[in-house]
Amino acid sequence: MEGDEVCGWRRRSTLGFRRLLAEECQRATVKAVACRAQVSEALVRRSFGEMASRLITGMTYTPKVLALDELHIGAQKGYLTALYAPLERRIIQLSLGHSQASAEALLDQLPEGEQVQAVVMDMTEGFRQAVQVCCPRAAIVVDKFHVLTHVLNALQRVCSQVQAQADREDIAVLRKRSLFTAKPTDLTHAEQQQRDRMLVKHPQLATAWECVQRFRRIYWADSRAKAAEALDEWWDHVQREGPHAFLGLRHMLTHWREEILNYLDYRVTNGFAEGKNNRIKVIIRMGYGYRNVTNLTRRILLTNRSEANAWGALSPHFLTKNHQGTPS
Repeated sequence: MEGDEVCGWRRRSTLGFRRLLAEECQRATVKAVACRAQVSEALVRRSFGEMASRLITGMTYTPKVLALDELHIGAQKGYLTALYAPLERRIIQLSLGHSQASAEALLDQLPEGEQVQAVVMDMTEGFRQAVQVCCPRAAIVVDKFHVLTHVLNALQRVCSQVQAQADREDIAVLRKRSLFTAKPTDLTHAEQQQRDRMLVKHPQLATAWECVQRFRRIYWADSRAKAAEALDEWWDHVQREGPHAFLGLRHMLTHWREEILNYLDYRVTNGFAEGKNNRIKVIIRMGYGYRNVTNLTRRILLTNRSEANAWGALSPHFLTKNHQGTPS
């Protein structure tokens, strides 16, 4: 019942042992750690919760650039909304749900939301409204890869239309969608020859493919004004000459036009956030799913480099090392 520097108040295990259990929880499931250490699963969970709470701190600063993204964590729990600092390459905080309320819950925790300069995200209306409320001075930047995905989807619809009328030999080539959706420089010489043969044989597909290449060049513009002019010319061309499948992009180009062009001012994407999302999915698969969202959130936040180093041990599953041996 007395205070003890080794075990702590009313504890029967030492602080060092609990720290070891918590470290092992980064590499294996709670059940596996409990079996190896021959202790109860409850002790392992309490140890992980105790150590994680000491290492995870609140937001002490406001990054200039933020990234908002959502992540599906299972049929029962639904989605998590994640707030990232892409320039600092770290996760800031997570919130259950994928709505305006979940995004505001994260952004409200920022010490000085007025100092945020840009927020990059996909085209989610709830996220846009949350940013406008909590970070009124921030420019909203639509991730260019999400925009290109919508354009490439229109190209694939044209491929499907051409494939329905093609002969058996051409169908085998048209099924290789990457021949038409990938960057031309990413294809081998043989693949380029296959693509060019299909474009010559099917003019409708050639028109759609050329529309995609023209849209890609919009992001190569030197300034926002030139990009805006190129975007308007591209859309006018599509409205006049088609293909018809690209007319479905009207809503994106109308309601998100300024946010798309903001990329020319800040040049940031959601690439870091998507990479972190893949790591989070690995964490969920290793644990065969999580019933406790709090434990999942703690485990995700402990993948941040500065917090993981506080334990003096790096988790091989969630952190990588570069050639110099430092965390990346």
